[in-house]
Amino acid sequence: MNKADVLHLFDYMYWANSRLLEAAAALPRDQFVEPGTVTTRDLRATLVHELDVEWSWRLALQGTSSEEFDALPDLRPEDYADVAALREHWVRDEADMRAWLAQMTDDQLAADATVPLRTQAVRARGLFGRDAAALEAALDGFERMGARPYVARVRCELARQNGDGDLMAVGLEELRSLGDQQQLARFERT
Repeated sequence: MNKADVLHLFDYMYWANSRLLEAAAALPRDQFVEPGTVTTRDLRATLVHELDVEWSWRLALQGTSSEEFDALPDLRPEDYADVAALREHWVRDEADMRAWLAQMTDDQLAADATVPLRTQAVRARGLFGRDAAALEAALDGFERMGARPYVARVRCELARQNGDGDLMAVGLEELRSLGDQQQLARFERT
């Protein structure tokens, strides 16, 4: 995977984020914060979670130490009164990520420090392209990193894509052992 491929995946992600935020902005505020029946959190909390994941990955890829990261404030849904406040933070984070990606070279992207980014990109290709081989490659990468939460999630994603009940059971059991209730709810619905 080269820089152009990575930039293409981020372009897609930010395009999708923009579409989600546009749809959320069209909702009445009470629906934005109304507890959902499909997931374990309301729409606002779900979007804040997605922003938090993107922000966390960016900081990790940029080499933020665990001590520095632990000192940062948590992103909390109640800190975003409306979609505009959430969008403003997301735009800042997107600009920071794009600035970091712009200075990266193909050689730097091939370095070990970016293995998590490349593995996530392969995972995204597997999910969006319904490409089982890409998901299997991502699973292998996460296993080599010892990234248990991602191993469990990709097992479930691959199992759902392939209709493999045994693999789904293994992935769900791993999520249970990690106490990952949100991901359990995501996969137990299917």
